[in-house]
Amino acid sequence: MPKHVCGHDTVYIALSALKSAHKATFSHSIRVAKVAVRIAVKMGSGLEVTPNDVKDAALFHDIGKLFVPLHILEKNGALTVREKENVWPHPIWGEQILLTSADHRVRSLARYVREHHESADGSGYPAKLTLDEINPVSRVINIADRFAALTENRPYREALAPEFAIEILKADIKGFFGCEAGKVVDVLATFGAVSGKTRGISSLASPAALYFQPGLAMGG
Repeated sequence: MPKHVCGHDTVYIALSALKSAHKATFSHSIRVAKVAVRIAVKMGSGLEVTPNDVKDAALFHDIGKLFVPLHILEKNGALTVREKENVWPHPIWGEQILLTSADHRVRSLARYVREHHESADGSGYPAKLTLDEINPVSRVINIADRFAALTENRPYREALAPEFAIEILKADIKGFFGCEAGKVVDVLATFGAVSGKTRGISSLASPAALYFQPGLAMGG
């Protein structure tokens, strides 16, 4: 846990509760934080906050899933429309949790948590923001989240090999970071999959099919 978060702080309590309720989401959040902070370091002064802030925001990014029913988080198959409607508010719930913190620095990370599922083309959620409206820190967490999700085992499929995950994300990385995209790709290439057993794109019906599987391209 971040040292600056008091043991009685509501964010610490919520994060501990998430770890107890769904260890896989907690472990995913730690991996996202590791990826995000390395991207932040690689990008240098291009972000408005420190790499440590990026790390903590990434660690907290899925804290709102504390309020998503466990059977949805663990479902082995595509989510129904109603189930997706139970997942989509989690960035807002996460923002609300961070805003209850007694620590001003933690509260300042709330925006990044809220925006981590937004997309450059306006197709993301919860607010359908477009590129210029999405904070660069949120963009870093978005890519880190999705890369981590793709390279982790999930109930509905094995982890993808990192090179295939990068290929799936390349267009979005370019859309988010422009001429800085190469730095992000370089960082992602240094990470391995969580499991030694991985799948390549050729083992799937089509790369596009990934976008219709729960938790894949959309993130963890």
